[in-house]
Amino acid sequence: MTMTATSTNAKAPAGLYTVPVGSNETLRKGVAKLQFKVTSPVMKKATAFVFSSKTFWDRVAIPAMNAALKAKGVTNLRFPSGNFYADSAGVTKQAPLAKVPAGFKYYPRKGYDPVTGVAFLWVVVS
Repeated sequence: MTMTATSTNAKAPAGLYTVPVGSNETLRKGVAKLQFKVTSPVMKKATAFVFSSKTFWDRVAIPAMNAALKAKGVTNLRFPSGNFYADSAGVTKQAPLAKVPAGFKYYPRKGYDPVTGVAFLWVVVS
């Protein structure tokens, strides 16, 4: 499994952006979509379980990721607590909303495509 932990261009403006698989540059401020490529059949099954389970994700995966980041001294990342709406500037609003503000689009906080083996999750960088 390869993991993308960084972004495309630290000097680019803050906002909503997708980090390409395999990138090795610094994350910039905003809302970043991190992507993972899973190749092993065993890891594909594990990834499908983790990314499809809300209970496991909220109770085990997120706290483990937060603890690992804290142990490494990373304090400027947070994971959305649920699906959200965001605009191109990286402003987020928790879903569901009665009325979607102009310029905002809906995003699931995590996902996995078993056909391509690509999983993703969103992080907010401050």
